[in-house]
Amino acid sequence: MVIAEKIRQHAISTNGKETLAMDGAAEAMESMYRTLAENSGSNPIDASVSIKKSMADKNIEMKRNVPTIQLSSMLKRAMESSIGMLRTDEVLNP
Repeated sequence: MVIAEKIRQHAISTNGKETLAMDGAAEAMESMYRTLAENSGSNPIDASVSIKKSMADKNIEMKRNVPTIQLSSMLKRAMESSIGMLRTDEVLNP
């Protein structure tokens, strides 16, 4: 969620397609957080509201709010999937 917020803040200073790409990346980061919350048995909406409230209050304990091992694993798998799709695209559209 913190990363998504930073991306959105930076997107404000850009124009055009970059803004849309940054907004999409921020949404993907928030989606990962909601998925991790749901997979851990928490209510994803409550978890999102809780972290956004903590961010607004500037009261963020990263160890409590971000399951880093799960997040890093998820990011690694997402990156590997993206690379695989790009390779497939290169083969199909030379």
